[in-house]
Amino acid sequence: MPCWSLWLIFGASLASGLLLADVPAPTAHIPTDDEFYLDAEHTKVNLDFLKQHLIAEGRLSDDQAMFLVTSATEILKNEDTLIDIDAPLTGTEAPVAAKRRAR
Repeated sequence: MPCWSLWLIFGASLASGLLLADVPAPTAHIPTDDEFYLDAEHTKVNLDFLKQHLIAEGRLSDDQAMFLVTSATEILKNEDTLIDIDAPLTGTEAPVAAKRRAR
């Protein structure tokens, strides 16, 4: 039996819908910690499960979402935001600026 999704057509005088047999319904399952994490210490996320769960429009618990946000924040804080370039640094004007000035 196919999975049906209901898509409402907005702006119609009556609430009408279009049934699509090839669009699966979003998953209503919130993963358990055993599904979400790979280890017992809850420090590593099961990325394969998470990818499939989010593709299926799955939801996460508040704690799981906060874990992802705080983990991503820490990773980005530790990344270098500048490129170290040895001196001396020489260069010319950008070609676009030089063309504008020549007019």
